[in-house]
Amino acid sequence: MVTGSPTRTPTIKVLRERLEYEMFMAVRAGAERMPAWFDLAMDLALVTGQRREDDAWIRFSDIKDDRLYIEQQKTGSCLAIPLSLTLKASGLRLSTVIDRCRLVSRCDFLISPRDQKKQ
Repeated sequence: MVTGSPTRTPTIKVLRERLEYEMFMAVRAGAERMPAWFDLAMDLALVTGQRREDDAWIRFSDIKDDRLYIEQQKTGSCLAIPLSLTLKASGLRLSTVIDRCRLVSRCDFLISPRDQKKQ
């Protein structure tokens, strides 16, 4: 190890930035023309505040005692989100989003683009 030699901290480039609520709602309005699972996935992500990867793995069997249990894949953190959670800005309630998922999904996953019920 060489002592006294200067080291530089690498510059970190951020590749993504947070989506503002107004922009999200503009994109969400366009989702109305997409398959049913698409806007459900957006609503679930908005009301839970979870990463899209985590939302994609949520199962109906993860719901127990009026809570949605999520283990985050990236961090390993475990969460218990009450089904009564409501996002006032959008009027979304977690239990209502889950009920809408039940109408579309034919499997244990809340979001299931390949296994949609016939509407």
